[in-house]
Amino acid sequence: GTGLGNWLKRNSHKLHKWYVVPFNAILWTLGRLGWWKKMRDKKDREKAANIFYAIAMIATAGYGVLSHLSHLHGIGAVAEVATEVADGTVSFTAAAETALEVADLA
Repeated sequence: GTGLGNWLKRNSHKLHKWYVVPFNAILWTLGRLGWWKKMRDKKDREKAANIFYAIAMIATAGYGVLSHLSHLHGIGAVAEVATEVADGTVSFTAAAETALEVADLA
């Protein structure tokens, strides 16, 4: 098909790399500065970056994109808020807070 949602689904692997690399650097910095101590751990940073990425993709492309993201480490937590994100009943921030709590990263 056409449209942004389909483009995002087809290109999710490339987008993931573009998104997560700089985001990991931000999370690493937050951990180093002591503002988010869990981000000192590489696996925790990867999970958090994937959670933020998955929420952004669902908010943009809709719930259907979740199946294209299932390979990402730590996004099981996003499934709990994916429907609300997709239909706009919950904000990105609220969804991220919930998913990070479920993943024990908050």
